[in-house]
Amino acid sequence: PVLRWLDRCTLRRDDVVIGSCQAIADRYRAMGARSVAVSYYGCDVHAIDPAISSAPFRREFGLAPATPAIGMIAHMYRSRLRAFRDIGVKGHEVFIDAAPLIRAQVPGAALFVIGDELAGDHGYRRELEQRAAARGGGITFTGHRPDIASVLAGLDVVVSPSMEESACYAVVEALLMGKGVIASNVGGLPDTIRHGQTGLLVPPGDPAALAGAVTDLIADPALRTRMGHLGRTECLHRFDISTTVHQVESVY
Repeated sequence: PVLRWLDRCTLRRDDVVIGSCQAIADRYRAMGARSVAVSYYGCDVHAIDPAISSAPFRREFGLAPATPAIGMIAHMYRSRLRAFRDIGVKGHEVFIDAAPLIRAQVPGAALFVIGDELAGDHGYRRELEQRAAARGGGITFTGHRPDIASVLAGLDVVVSPSMEESACYAVVEALLMGKGVIASNVGGLPDTIRHGQTGLLVPPGDPAALAGAVTDLIADPALRTRMGHLGRTECLHRFDISTTVHQVESVY
C-alpha cells in the first residue's frame, strides 16, 4: 500500500514511465501515467548456443537418451506478502504439486528444480523439499547451477509457473535454446510466449493445467521443436541488448 501511494503521488511528475513488459505498462497507464513506453530487459542473446551438447547434464543425473526431462529454473524467493504466503512468487509449489500428476501421465519422467535461495538460511528450500517428499518425491533439487546452458540442453521441457512476473530470463534463455516452454499467463510472460506458437500458457496456481501442458509437449517432440525454433527467432530480436538499449535511447 505504501509503494502504491508513492506511485500515485509521483506518477504525474514523470514525463514517461518505461515498463519492462506490456502488463506493467498497462498498469501504470491505468494509474494515470501521462506517457508510457515498453522496453524489455536485454541480454546477450548469443551467449546461449542451442548446439551445446545435452550429454554432460544427462550423464550427471543418469538419464537415458529417451528419458523425458522437465525442469523449473528459478531463484527461490520467500515472501511475507499476503499474496505469496501459500504459493511463492516463482510458483515452486505449483510445480511440486504438479509432479505426481506429471509422473502418472509421463512414466519415467525426470523432474528437476534448478536454483536456490539468494540469501538466508535456506529454510524456504527445505520447506519446498519437504513438500516434494510429502507428495512422493521424484524431484531432484540441484541447487544453484552456473552452467545454465548445459542444464537447458539436458532438459526437454522448461516450466515457469510464476504467480507474478515481469520479464523472465529463464524463459528467454529456454527459448533461445529452442526448448519447449510452459509458463503462467501472468505479467510479462505472455509477451515472451505466444500461446500455441512459441510455447504454452496455463492459469497461475493450477497444478493440473501445468501437468497437462507438460504431458502435451512431451508427447509431441515435433511441436516442441517447432515452438522452440520460432521462440528462439523472436527472442533473438526482442531481447537483444542492442535492441533494448536502442529502445530506451529512443525514449530519451
